[in-house]
Amino acid sequence: MKGKIKNVNTEKGYGFITGANGVDYFFHQSELQNCGIADLTKGREVEFDDEEGTKGPRAVNVSA
Repeated sequence: MKGKIKNVNTEKGYGFITGANGVDYFFHQSELQNCGIADLTKGREVEFDDEEGTKGPRAVNVSA
């Protein structure tokens, strides 16, 4: 799935991606594939796989 970075907390290592479907997905820096958390700025396009986490939609295998 494609989406754009909504926001990132580099100190805590997580953020949110707004998917092309309009849904917001949580991601953790451990799910980044070919980039670092500091590389992800608001509005940057990314690709990811989605899954349902315990607290809602989650992005995994995030690549920029």
